[in-house]
Amino acid sequence: MQMSIEIVETQPVTLAVAEAMVRQPEIPVRIVELFDVVYAWLRSKQLTQSGGNVAVYRFGETPGMEMQAGVPGPFASEDAVKCVQLPRMKAAHSKHIGPYEQLPDVHAQLNAWCERQGLARGTLAWEAYGDWEQNPAER
Repeated sequence: MQMSIEIVETQPVTLAVAEAMVRQPEIPVRIVELFDVVYAWLRSKQLTQSGGNVAVYRFGETPGMEMQAGVPGPFASEDAVKCVQLPRMKAAHSKHIGPYEQLPDVHAQLNAWCERQGLARGTLAWEAYGDWEQNPAER
C-alpha cells in the first residue's frame, strides 16, 4: 500500500470525548465502546456534533496509551464525557481510504517516514474519520 505523507499545520479543535487506557490490540473494540458513550451523551443532551469522529492517542511512559474517541463541537465536560482541546501544531499527515484493519500498517509507514525525515514522534496522535461507508474499501 503506497501512501502520500506531508507535514501540515493543524488548527486547534475542541472535542467531546470518552477515554480509556488501552493497548494496541484492544483499540478496535474499545474505540466503538467510547464512541457509543459520546453518541449516547449527545442524544441525552439533544446536542449535535460539528464534524466527523476523531480518535486521539496520547503516549506516555507506561505500557499502552490513553485513547480518546469523540466529536468536535463547543461542549463542556459532563458525566462520562470530557471536553479536550487539540492544539495547533505541525504534524505528519496521511489519508487512508480502506479497511480499518490496515490502519496498523498505515501507522507503521507514517512512523517510518518520520524517522527517515529525522522527525521525532510526539506524544500525541489522532485520526479523523469521514462518513461511514458500508463498503470497507471506501472507508
